[in-house]
Amino acid sequence: MKSIHISIVLLSFWLLTFCHTLDAQIEGLEFIEDDSLHTDLGYESYNLAFIYLKNNRQDSLFLSWEITSKDLPEEWYVTICDNVTCYGVLPDGADMYGIAPDQTVYIRMEVNPYEHDGFGHVRLLITET
Repeated sequence: MKSIHISIVLLSFWLLTFCHTLDAQIEGLEFIEDDSLHTDLGYESYNLAFIYLKNNRQDSLFLSWEITSKDLPEEWYVTICDNVTCYGVLPDGADMYGIAPDQTVYIRMEVNPYEHDGFGHVRLLITET
C-alpha cells in the first residue's frame, strides 16, 4: 500500500500552515502549488485552506484519507472537505471519489477558532485504494 502523510498545523496566532511529508510516493499523484501555505487566521470567522491533488496517470486514481493524529483546542470548530462532501464533524477518515486523468481535486480544512488562542495539529494519511 502506497501512502502519503500530510501534516496540517493550525495556529490561531494569525498563522495557518499546511505541511506535507511524503513517506511514500503514490504514482501519478502530484501536489499542486507549494508544500506549505501561510495565511492569516481570522479570530471570528471561518478560515479555509486547501491542499490540491492532481492525477497525472492515464487512468483514474482512487484515494482514501484518515486522520492519524490531531491535537485541537476544544473551542475551535474544525472540519474537512474532500471531493465527496464537507463533513459537519471532523471524521476519522473517508474514501474519495475517483480522480479522473489530468483532474485536480482538493482537501479543504475549515477552521473557526471562535476568538480562542491556541495551537492545533491534524495529520492526514492519504492512501491509494
